[in-house]
Amino acid sequence: MHIHLWPYKAIYIGVSPDNDVHAHHAVQICIGLDRDISVQDYKAQSIHTGQCIVIFEDVPHKVLAQDNQIVVIYLEPEDRQNQQFLTALRQARSDGKQ
Repeated sequence: MHIHLWPYKAIYIGVSPDNDVHAHHAVQICIGLDRDISVQDYKAQSIHTGQCIVIFEDVPHKVLAQDNQIVVIYLEPEDRQNQQFLTALRQARSDGKQ
């Protein structure tokens, strides 16, 4: 397990821990390293599955990646540098690109 912290950013690399439904203000980008992961989105009442899933800020969710090797990137959405990346990410999502 590795955790790297910077101002307004963090990265976790390791096995996905069990978690309950939760929400946080950081945007969370989950990447499955050895297989797809799933995220249950309690706001949209749906489950998303794939190698990379983005969870936007303040969305109640639960990561379903039992014992998967994952990388999770957390970005504070109010940081100016992060805002540029997140704006592009939101635009790509609204264009239907993954």
